[in-house]
Amino acid sequence: MAAQQPSMRSIDFSDNGEVMHVATALRRLWLVDPGSPALADKMATEDEHEHVHGEGCNHEDEDEPMHDHDHDHEHQHGESCDHDHEHHHEEEEHAHGHGDDDECGCGHDHGDEDDEELRRLFPAALQSVAEWISQRTGDQKHRDDIWKAETDLVLLDPAQSAPPPPGDGGEDEEDDDDAILFTPFRQQVYSVYNNIFWDVYNTLRQQTGGNDIAEFQPPSTTVMVLESPEDDGPAAIPHDFEVDSFVYPVWIAPGVTIQLVIDGETDSGVTISSEGHTWTSALWYRAGKSVTITPKVAPGQAAAGGGVVAVLALGLCEPRA
Repeated sequence: MAAQQPSMRSIDFSDNGEVMHVATALRRLWLVDPGSPALADKMATEDEHEHVHGEGCNHEDEDEPMHDHDHDHEHQHGESCDHDHEHHHEEEEHAHGHGDDDECGCGHDHGDEDDEELRRLFPAALQSVAEWISQRTGDQKHRDDIWKAETDLVLLDPAQSAPPPPGDGGEDEEDDDDAILFTPFRQQVYSVYNNIFWDVYNTLRQQTGGNDIAEFQPPSTTVMVLESPEDDGPAAIPHDFEVDSFVYPVWIAPGVTIQLVIDGETDSGVTISSEGHTWTSALWYRAGKSVTITPKVAPGQAAAGGGVVAVLALGLCEPRA
């Protein structure tokens, strides 16, 4: 009789410096205000030195390899919303590339000028964050409190502090959340989580010998937004994994913890804190499993903005045969 395969696995990458580097850079990039004067200064300096490496990309940063992938996102308290994007995916290990036609996907119309600005802005922000990490040693690299205190970039923290782009003035609250959480810059950040999922997928295959693990083919990333309840008490959010899926946090509000428990498997509980330097593992859930996700706000800690308390990235595997 074949042994029962686990419903959930935790893939530790704390000993993989490259993946830790990328994961740290991404959660910090998500907080960066694209309008930071320091980024404008960096791009101006690059223009002066004419550091152009390839069409649509003004530099290469070997310390921070990135891909540009398609992605979509899902609200747990609303309709699913998919966004299709053209993508540039290189098979070389962590090749640094940027798509030539990366659309916003947030419901707002952006012209070629905005696309060109994003192609220049994202590498500049990435380089700034990567340089800070490379100049630190040990655990200091991954301590967000130290980085926040020292960076010259303007940060959008918590999520609701980000100003929405100009609109018609008629968007409802959920549309405002979309505008804040799915700006072109943050869409670009989300796309790079394909890198992390690709690495943990290959690690998992090595650990299991490839047995009973559905294939992960990037780009295949979705974003889950968790909101605080209207009344007091934890908000238990059910989620059904239709395919094998990887889960990794992008942002968790200060003072909030996220608990994930597979229905009917009480010993499967996993708790994730808001301290980014502790995010050294990605989770994998088997297709067909129902998971209850519960954000818990610490006593005396108000939920950020009274709404969004966490953003999770999900890497979706191919359907099982």
